[in-house]
Amino acid sequence: MRRVRGASLAELDVWFTVQELVDGGNVEGLVVGMAKGMAKALLMLLEHRFGPLPEAVVRRVREASLAELDAWFAVALAAWTLADVFGDLVADRA
Repeated sequence: MRRVRGASLAELDVWFTVQELVDGGNVEGLVVGMAKGMAKALLMLLEHRFGPLPEAVVRRVREASLAELDAWFAVALAAWTLADVFGDLVADRA
């Protein structure tokens, strides 16, 4: 097993859990879990920055791939409006 230096106990616990999942062939479950966590974080960020979210945005985020979530998160950090992140999906929102 590889040694991890300078990591906190929480980081090591996550690392070992991920390693067990990968070693056990449960990569799909790991990806699904990561997507759910990323979606939750993105929704929290969006709601904090832009207020209550349209149901269409919430639904789209929950159905997104990790790549989409990652891209939206990066854009959302500097976006001025929700439309900057999701375009036409929220263009009619007043």
